[in-house]
Amino acid sequence: MRNAQADVIVLKCCVCPYRVEFSSSDYHEGTQRATVNTRYVYAMRSIGRGAEAGRMFCALMNLPQPPTRFAPYNKRLLNAVKLVSEETMQKATQEAVLENGSNNNIAVAVDGTWQKRVRIPKVHYGDFGCSSKPINFTVECLRETKP
Repeated sequence: MRNAQADVIVLKCCVCPYRVEFSSSDYHEGTQRATVNTRYVYAMRSIGRGAEAGRMFCALMNLPQPPTRFAPYNKRLLNAVKLVSEETMQKATQEAVLENGSNNNIAVAVDGTWQKRVRIPKVHYGDFGCSSKPINFTVECLRETKP
């Protein structure tokens, strides 16, 4: 028996009536939705892809076809993302107020404009990739790399 990416495996004894079933994935509490399917939809959404790209990926990797309906998984993921983002913003607000001497008059930029205010010193510092090593480059290096 198959539930998209999850399989239910049944072992039956040929001699006696012993039979055991188990799944290749856990299930969300109180539902028939396998966690592997939710993780699959989350992965597709995280890379900006949807159901069609997921079907193509499964075909190329010789995997079982994904869940036919993404909507129930999207709803579950949306609820989880909302919950986590609200908790994270509340925690960030509390930390900012504490760092500001319990003064809650704090300006917040959420449109990315803070990223555009750039000073150009002689040496720039950047953090590239996952190495978390600062990389130094000079203004002259920047001029040489431009086409």
